[in-house]
Amino acid sequence: MAIFNPKPLKEQYVMEDAAADIKRAARMEKYRVSDRAVYIPAGLMWEYLPMSCIHEVRRAKRSVSAENSCIPFDQDLPAITLLYGEEEKYYLELNSEKTTEKFLSLLTQAIG
Repeated sequence: MAIFNPKPLKEQYVMEDAAADIKRAARMEKYRVSDRAVYIPAGLMWEYLPMSCIHEVRRAKRSVSAENSCIPFDQDLPAITLLYGEEEKYYLELNSEKTTEKFLSLLTQAIG
């Protein structure tokens, strides 16, 4: 077993052959997505959430602010909320609206 094989986000969401699937996954900013799972970076490794356990995908916004810098700012950036399991959520933080649209499209197709 390789030490860098993707691990499930939660132990009950184990997927067979995740190492081969991540190689075919499309890159979306810092994440990867395939028709079987969403891959999330976790240090030097990857964690995954299978599409079979995701029951809803929502567009979200996240707020980024810096009050203690030379130029204070407050900015809303796009994000995606994955609802899975029993009332569990995971937020994917993105940087561009274009990537968010493409990512949402892939996710909604995959969860059908």
